[in-house]
Amino acid sequence: MAQQITKVKDRLVKDIPAPPPKAEEPVKKRPLPKKISTFLTHVAQDMRVLNKMPNVGFHMKRWVYTQRNRGEPADDAMCYVCCAGAYMYRSRGVGGWIRKKMADYGITRHSAEPLLEDPCTNAKIQALNGVRQGEYQPLLTAFDVHLSRSFDVQRDLNAVRHVRLSGLCTKSQVTAFCDYLEKDIAPIFRKHGL
Repeated sequence: MAQQITKVKDRLVKDIPAPPPKAEEPVKKRPLPKKISTFLTHVAQDMRVLNKMPNVGFHMKRWVYTQRNRGEPADDAMCYVCCAGAYMYRSRGVGGWIRKKMADYGITRHSAEPLLEDPCTNAKIQALNGVRQGEYQPLLTAFDVHLSRSFDVQRDLNAVRHVRLSGLCTKSQVTAFCDYLEKDIAPIFRKHGL
């Protein structure tokens, strides 16, 4: 235990324990982008970073699901995320929040869903579930894209060969999906000013 030296009535006392360290600052959330193209680029970046982590896997039937064995440190817990879960985990700070909660309370399993967010953010994150299946209308609706503009975007999206993710995914499948988002899909939205 750390000690501090304190002056008590003109004499030094060494046996008073140091105050506990200050609590960690909460994880800073990345602000939600205004443009769909930027949003999809952030999702791809988050997926790429998490794909390189040894204790994170991709499973499309879970938002964010973390599990550990009893006695294992929370930082070593295996976490499974989906496309939207990767964005929640990294950009919205859910990963740090879950691991801290697991460490503080000794929890062995914990999951998170986008319901932790405000309704507007929640809709945008939930729309990512459609993106991984090649459906973009929920994303256009969540970002309030007018219907007439939506038809033009959908026409361009229909010309692209879609990459879909489902179930438990390999690292190469996740990498291919990230390439697809950044090189095929985000430029279409950018072209339309979205």
